[in-house]
Amino acid sequence: MDPSPSTVSRLLAAWSQGDRGSMDQLFTLLYQELRQIAGSAVRARLRPVPLQPTELLNEAYLRLSAAAGLRVEDRTHFLALACRAMRMVLVDSARAAHREKRGGGAPMVTLGAAAAAGVSHDASSLLDLDAALNKLFALDPGPARMVELHYFAGLSYAEIAAEVSLSEATVHRHLRLAKAWLARELAKSSLSATS
Repeated sequence: MDPSPSTVSRLLAAWSQGDRGSMDQLFTLLYQELRQIAGSAVRARLRPVPLQPTELLNEAYLRLSAAAGLRVEDRTHFLALACRAMRMVLVDSARAAHREKRGGGAPMVTLGAAAAAGVSHDASSLLDLDAALNKLFALDPGPARMVELHYFAGLSYAEIAAEVSLSEATVHRHLRLAKAWLARELAKSSLSATS
């Protein structure tokens, strides 16, 4: 199948209208790109890794396929949704591991946002990062979405700028401020965990 923008747009429109078969075609068409995102999420973000990239992608597929009828603008928007589904799978996995260990040993993260924000990898967990990112979504969804697109989906500043209709400089500025805000939240979380 040709991964042309028109083919992707046609499949997205069909999926948005409730055609579940178009999701299968879309995943087949974009599988390599989605697999790279899942591999990046597993390799660079979690320690120890509870899921393999294929498992993560399969779980994200199940969540997305259940959302047939969701309005999706374009390929980048779809990849952002897939990224969010993967993030939720990772968070749910971390919660399960956290429950199993009765409050201790949740998987540690080396997520780019935490690393770029200057937070020690050992000072934050995926659950703490998810909570901080959710707070940022509540305060200002724009920069939070940019963080998600950059660090979870691996989009470049140029790709994010095209997705959100802003200049690359503005995206860079928003990401820099979001990283600082996340660093502060993760530091607070770390301090309260040691108290």
